[in-house]
Amino acid sequence: MFVALTGTADAHQSPAGCQGNGMTLDLARDQSPVRPGDTLRYTVAVANSGPFACDVTGASVRLTLPARDGSPTGQAVTLASGLDLPAGAPARLLGTVPYSVAVDPGVTAIVARADVQGTLHGAGVDDLATMSRSVGTQVDQTSSSVPATGEVGGTVPATLALTLSGPATLGTFVPGVAKDYSTSTAATVTSTAGDAALAVSDPGHLANGTFALPSPLQVTLGRSSWTGPVSNDPVTITFTQHIGATDPLRTGTYSKTLTFTLATASP
Repeated sequence: MFVALTGTADAHQSPAGCQGNGMTLDLARDQSPVRPGDTLRYTVAVANSGPFACDVTGASVRLTLPARDGSPTGQAVTLASGLDLPAGAPARLLGTVPYSVAVDPGVTAIVARADVQGTLHGAGVDDLATMSRSVGTQVDQTSSSVPATGEVGGTVPATLALTLSGPATLGTFVPGVAKDYSTSTAATVTSTAGDAALAVSDPGHLANGTFALPSPLQVTLGRSSWTGPVSNDPVTITFTQHIGATDPLRTGTYSKTLTFTLATASP
């Protein structure tokens, strides 16, 4: 804080017998430290109640907020103009000024400054009386976080699904020629269970009415077990039919309906 007295005009001493500047200037803020984005509130009060104080007239009071570099060179706010402070005037709150903390990276302190200037009616000459008051505030720019928990989820319905791509055909059997005929079809497995197993019923023998082939149909599963959930897993199913050179073949179509089962012990 400093006080400057500068001679300006002929004397107009008031009140009689006063001796000088009795002004006091108070600048306060509501919190420290602060973080970028916080709102800091400054209050400014002025009085002229010092001993043997002289009257002060036409006073102006200004608050200069912190700049981004922390220095008191930011926005200037005028709180009073043409203010008279007679000798003995008690403290008067001139206003509260909000300031949103906005500083450059690395700035750890900000300073605001209040200034008052008026005409002091002392002995000899009227003097220009000025007074300043600054207040600093710590700035915390360390990163911080506040944990919070929240739940989100979804439900999976119990699912065991088996699809086959369609009928399998072994082609045309040629009588009197020994040959193995093979074909395949595709299956797709979807399971939400802890495990799953794919099985096929007894293939038995292909039949054409009452006529059955001597050799049984062979069915091979590309995969038959899973140890966890699976979605749209492809499985190749291979069918093999042996025809012997002496096997009697009846005109028509040999076929058999098979049942494939997907099951689980851990739904």
